[in-house]
This record gives sequence, structure tokens and C-alpha cells, in this order.
Amino acid sequence: VLQQLCDELGMTCNLALRDGSSVIYVARIAPPGSFQGAVRVGSRLPSHATVLGRALLQDMDTKALQSVFGGAELQQFSENTPRDIDALMELLDQDKARGYAIGEGFYEPGVSSIAATVRDSAGKVIAGLGIAIPFTELVADKTEEWARQVCNAALTITSHLREQRVEMLR
Repeated sequence: VLQQLCDELGMTCNLALRDGSSVIYVARIAPPGSFQGAVRVGSRLPSHATVLGRALLQDMDTKALQSVFGGAELQQFSENTPRDIDALMELLDQDKARGYAIGEGFYEPGVSSIAATVRDSAGKVIAGLGIAIPFTELVADKTEEWARQVCNAALTITSHLREQRVEMLR
């Protein structure tokens, strides 16, 4: 699914899991010779500071976020990084209303991202799927189409997981 999305968009595609307050990148497909970004498979980044992290935090409320991050200020990586749980919750609410997470320079300057959630058969968020976009290419007319494709790819993986569960139960 990641390879197909990469081929269609010509952009780096990532799959990540959450481990506590971190995002761990577990799969990455990058087109040859194009914008790559600094993240690699195995990279561990703070979930509050990445768009993929926000996709992984989608189902959390304020109390759950406080249990993961504590009540203190959140570490800043750019001017766009949320400063506290309330600011993070506001971003998550916007992401939920939109149906995907999007951001510019949250962790890595010059890198924009679009990410969607991957869910298990019970509907629980288990992964985030996203694309890395050079900051200069994030324009409104393309963004909606890219977001649709990212969301469709996340739904495809979710569907595969549900089909596997049904097969296992047979």
C-alpha cells in the first residue's frame, strides 16, 4: 500500500506506531532522487511534535493525553509545535473534524506532512500513515487530493487488517 501511494504521489510515505509519548517509524518508501526528509525507519520522535504522531493520538481525550505527557509544558521543536496539552487537544479536534492531520514544519523545518489513522478490527488506532511533502509544494489545490489518497491508503490497510482478523476467526 505504501509503495502504491509513493508511486502515485511521487512522495515519501511513512508508517509509524506509537510507543508511549513517541512515534516510531516502522516502514518508509521513498521515490528515487526526490525529497527524502531526515526521518528513517527506526527513528523515534515525540508524538506531540509530528503530524504522524497526531494521527496516532486521534482517539485520546485530555485526560489520556495528560497521562501520556504529564501536565507540564510540551517540548518545543518549532514555532508550530503545540506548547501544552490544551494546544495539542485543539489540533487533534481540528484533525478529527477534517478527517486527517496536516502540518507544516512541526518537527523538521521545511517539511510538511499529511497523515491518517490506521485502525484495528475493533476500531482502535494502531498506526499512522503519512506522506512527507517539501514545504514549498503544500498548496491548497493539491492538498485535498493528496489527503484523500492518504486517507484511502490508511483505509486500505485498515481493511486488510479486518480481513485478516476474520480469516483468523474462521
